[in-house]
Amino acid sequence: MNEAEALRPGKIFFLSVSELCLFSSKKQKQKIEKLDGIIWEMDRKDFCSISMFSIFGQLGMMITEKKMKVENVILLLKQIGYCKVLKFRESLRFEKTSLCEVFEKMIVDEDKKDEKKNEKMLIDLCECYLLLRESNYDVPDELVSICIRCLLKAALCKEESEEVRKEVEMALLALSNIGYGDTSKEPYLSEIKEIILYHQEHRNLTRLAYQSAWSFLFNRLFMQNEIEDVVGNELHYVREVSGELDEIRKWVEQKNEEKEEEMKRKDEKMRRIAEVWLRSICSFFSRCKVADEVAIGMVADVTRLCRTSRENERMIFSACLNIFKTMLILKCVKIEALLKGGASKLAVEVLQQSTLTNLNTNICFKFCLVVSERLEKKMNNEMEAKEMKRVKMEFDEEMEEEGYEDTILSLNGSFYFFRDGKIVY
Repeated sequence: MNEAEALRPGKIFFLSVSELCLFSSKKQKQKIEKLDGIIWEMDRKDFCSISMFSIFGQLGMMITEKKMKVENVILLLKQIGYCKVLKFRESLRFEKTSLCEVFEKMIVDEDKKDEKKNEKMLIDLCECYLLLRESNYDVPDELVSICIRCLLKAALCKEESEEVRKEVEMALLALSNIGYGDTSKEPYLSEIKEIILYHQEHRNLTRLAYQSAWSFLFNRLFMQNEIEDVVGNELHYVREVSGELDEIRKWVEQKNEEKEEEMKRKDEKMRRIAEVWLRSICSFFSRCKVADEVAIGMVADVTRLCRTSRENERMIFSACLNIFKTMLILKCVKIEALLKGGASKLAVEVLQQSTLTNLNTNICFKFCLVVSERLEKKMNNEMEAKEMKRVKMEFDEEMEEEGYEDTILSLNGSFYFFRDGKIVY
């Protein structure tokens, strides 16, 4: 191993954790606080090179042998979990370790206490537990209930201090990491609605906290019939997500590659926020009916963000294209909405960019082909024939003006879904 490899952040982090048991509790806390900066310096290669499974084992042993206070272990694990969820999204295999079992027992035991219950400790334990697990779909019902109850209580705090805002953000981020469930049968729906509605009036949450609140609600209501009434009508999802997409677009426009450490963390937060908001758009439109003008507005918002992020934020760019792909496959918005919202022009622009990945090129090529095919089918409907002929003519003229035919010829038909002159779904 050369000197550069020996001093990489991942190696420093692993060795520093291994040595924590050699210091006093106060000194441990100081060293853990410094580790927060190291973990954010890591790239994906560094993070994946760390044997987190081994670290979890060491920490569990330190707790058992009383070489490290639980509070200090929690401080370190919250750092790891927060960075894992926002930046790396890698599996840490936490649920396969004895430390996970220790945390499960501690959560249940602490919750059973009456007068001597340590609410702060319980909240911290729940946050670590949910942030570190890879799959929260198989969490025991008792633990899900305890975690939701105590973290929603923490998130309902309306104090406006920076410390409270950070605590609320962590609680809601942990809640958003719980998988699909059924809030309608739990006494928590009114509480998450209260958090969202209060923010809409007072803007008390951080952007990450607000997105996390919506994410938790979507996960718990996903299979329920009331999702349209709650999300669409009571909480005004389309209005809110439109505003959030505009803020994300402004962030992309102002993004500077040379960042201070704190700005890099903000970037990771914004990427997470963008990714989950965009994913929720697919869920919302696939489950809820919306007016044509609402669909057009949303397509226009996504189109603007997609065009802005094409050069600097490829993950956001790809997620935007995936929304159009989903809308086509699920037929959750009318073809006219995709055209009026500007998606067709965007698709041709993407096709003309030779530096794009083949997947994104495929999505846009398929978009144009499917739109044309659907318009042809609608023209056969006598009730819609006249209007569809006009729309189809406008679409064809737009494609010709943007150089669609020339672009297709230059790409030489190298698309896996287009064979023998037919679209392959």
